[in-house]
Amino acid sequence: MRPRPDDYRSAAPFETAMKLLGMTMAVVYVALGVAVAWRADKMFNIPPSYTLLLGSIMIAYGLFRGYGVYRKYFKH
Repeated sequence: MRPRPDDYRSAAPFETAMKLLGMTMAVVYVALGVAVAWRADKMFNIPPSYTLLLGSIMIAYGLFRGYGVYRKYFKH
């Protein structure tokens, strides 16, 4: 059953803020993970042997957070 358009207007402001914060943080983790994996030795002064591992972990965590936000707020 699909929610009606009126159901979205009844969301509490706090819930909307948490949804936006969760989505933003998921995107930030993925973007930062890509930056670390791609250019960390020049941008963040991280040894090259750790950049791919750290970047992959951050990307995976960002995807995990994004899935959690999707499951909590968008999947009914």
